[in-house]
Amino acid sequence: MNNYEPENANPILYNSNESKNNVTINEQSIRDNLYNLTDLCDLNYEEDKISADEIFDLLKDIKDPEYSYTLENLKIIEKKNIHINHEEKTITLFFTPTIPNCSLATLIGLMISIKLQYSLSNVFKTNIYIYPGSHNSEHSINKQLNDKERIAAAIENSHLFNVIKSSITYNNPTLNI
Repeated sequence: MNNYEPENANPILYNSNESKNNVTINEQSIRDNLYNLTDLCDLNYEEDKISADEIFDLLKDIKDPEYSYTLENLKIIEKKNIHINHEEKTITLFFTPTIPNCSLATLIGLMISIKLQYSLSNVFKTNIYIYPGSHNSEHSINKQLNDKERIAAAIENSHLFNVIKSSITYNNPTLNI
């Protein structure tokens, strides 16, 4: 036999006919009673446009691969060198290496590019350039930084990816990239 004993051996039973209420709920009654018109989402909203300040805030805490300073501390990136075209969905950013023969300029540009791609989910096309006249090899580095295949190949290198990841998440170690 079954030895099961319910927790409540004598539940109270209610007559379901007594509590019957023939109320019909329709969409209008829900709107009238549950929602305040100011709470409803306006479907004709204008897209929230990202600003150069927000892009700068995304990038300013990236750690320079050579020093324990951020790109902001070293003035490698500056707000005035961030340009956004909302119609074409492009972000153009110029960065300035600390010296004209900086061997890590490509890595710095790669970190900027990856951080923007990760943060903006490819909504914008990014163009990353060395500020004109600030590096001896600016043309070849600019070409590398704006070549998707070269960026993808660089990310596949696990050591390089770990260096990039540690610099990008320098002040935000909980960020999962």
